[in-house]
This record gives sequence, structure tokens and C-alpha cells, in this order.
Amino acid sequence: MTHGLPLLNPYLDKTASFNNGVNFAVAGATTLGSSFYLQRGVKVLPLPSLRSQLNWFKTYLKSICSTSPECAGKLNTSLIFVGEIGYNDFRDPFLQGKSIQEIQTYVPLELIQLGASQVVVPGNFPLGCFPSFLSVAKRNGSAAYDNFGYLESLNELTSYQNYYLQEALKSLRKEFPNTVILYADYYNAFQSLLRGATIFGRS
Repeated sequence: MTHGLPLLNPYLDKTASFNNGVNFAVAGATTLGSSFYLQRGVKVLPLPSLRSQLNWFKTYLKSICSTSPECAGKLNTSLIFVGEIGYNDFRDPFLQGKSIQEIQTYVPLELIQLGASQVVVPGNFPLGCFPSFLSVAKRNGSAAYDNFGYLESLNELTSYQNYYLQEALKSLRKEFPNTVILYADYYNAFQSLLRGATIFGRS
């Protein structure tokens, strides 16, 4: 329990209670399907992609309401949290030696379709600060680092993806003016914690 809110049970656990909400996420899954990556010589886990998770959401919605007005009523009183999206889409190609330039071409192909009254969509963390990415770059010996010792090119790639995500959200806000669509800036929040570590008691 966190601040009185229970953890959400996973959708695939058919014996679980969904009275407080339901979790459709799959750890390690990619936004784009595994076939997309196999065509580009990247091995990914054969896990349900974001499209599958959205389909589960639609199936679940049909199970708790029978008419469009009834479903709309449930969505209007719900908070939907989407993301952060794209971490695994970057991690797997990068760890397998794909260049930042190639991985960058994957970003515009990601598509997020949302429909609810209250939606929170987080951006990605600065992946160039994560130990797994830093260790791979250190082995390759060809990475450029910023003043804090983080991977510049990978953080720029993350910013690039976050930019496109925010542009997509702007379009969605115009398309659905009655829906509250919030962007959660994980990137800068994470950077603030790292760069202000001494303020928070970390050296």
C-alpha cells in the first residue's frame, strides 16, 4: 500500500480482484511488435507489445460495461496511466550494438491511441544515466559523456523520443478537447534528483 492506494492486480491474473483498477503492463515488453525488431536483426523477448496491452484494455472494458454511454461513464471517472513507453525499445537494440542513429529511426513509428477523460503519459527517463547502458558504452569505448559522466547521445535520443511523445499528446488534446491529457516529465525530474544528489543527502 502506498498512501492508502493498493497496487493494481495484473489483467492476466483472472482470479484477482479488479475493484481498485487493473494493470495491463508487461515487464520487458516493447512498444513495437517483436516482428519489427526481428526484421532489423534485433532479438527481443516474445512478449505482448503495447498494441496487445491496449487490446486487453478494450476487452476488459467490454467486460465491465455493455453500452457506449455506460463505458463512457466508467472512463469519465477513471484515471488512466500510460507509460513510461519506449525503454525496452531502446535497451534491446542498444545492448545488441545498434547505433544511436539507427535506433532514432524507430521513434516516429510509435503510435499511442488514447481515449478517456483523465490520462497521464510519462516520458522516458534519461537512459544515458542508467548503469546498464553506461556499462555497454564503456565496453565499446566510443561513447561521449557529459560533465556528469552520462551518455550524451543516449540522453539526446531519449529527449528526441520525449519530444515526439509530447507532440503526439498535443495532437490528441486537439482531437479530444474534453479529455485531460497530462505529460509527466520523468526525464527532467530524474535529472534534478541526480544533479541535486547532495541536497538530498547523497554524495
